[in-house]
Amino acid sequence: MQRRLAVRASIQLAGIFLAGLAVGAWVFIAPWVVGFPAGRAGTWTSSTWSDVWIGAVVVGTSAFGLVVALALALAAALRPAQTREGRATAGTERGS
Repeated sequence: MQRRLAVRASIQLAGIFLAGLAVGAWVFIAPWVVGFPAGRAGTWTSSTWSDVWIGAVVVGTSAFGLVVALALALAAALRPAQTREGRATAGTERGS
């Protein structure tokens, strides 16, 4: 039962990180898609650059969190089930 709850929680967390990845990607590409206006010298303003950098940080953080959440879900799914005595049901006992 605990294993299923751990897998479910990790997959829900992965969904949140996936949403963060999508939002960060939009913030990152918005200056090109929307066509933010250029500054005086024809370059982007500092606020446009901050949008690009914040989007990159959110994408990187969300991608890392997504990988970790999926790894935790996989580890919980592959962990052997525990019996009431606390031993694995896979037949592996210590000292045998």
